[in-house]
Amino acid sequence: PFPSENVSERYRPLAKYLYDCGDGRVVLTYSRIEEILGFTLPATAHNYPQSYWANTETHSYSSGWMAGGYKARVNYEKKLVTFEKSIF
Repeated sequence: PFPSENVSERYRPLAKYLYDCGDGRVVLTYSRIEEILGFTLPATAHNYPQSYWANTETHSYSSGWMAGGYKARVNYEKKLVTFEKSIF
């Protein structure tokens, strides 16, 4: 089942999208992520992409990918985020 209790409500649509996709590797543009979330990414995603897309449990927004077992990697120049399933 989808682990919604472990995901920030605001970032739940992204978590659900990744969960439903089920792929080991998902590449999304910033604009597609905004479509999925239903809001514009905050300035920090653009100004400090390495921090924003960090895979840390202390950020509520990273629960949008980490709860489903993904890790994010950003290519800021292309405005792409690659989500890859973590192998534990």
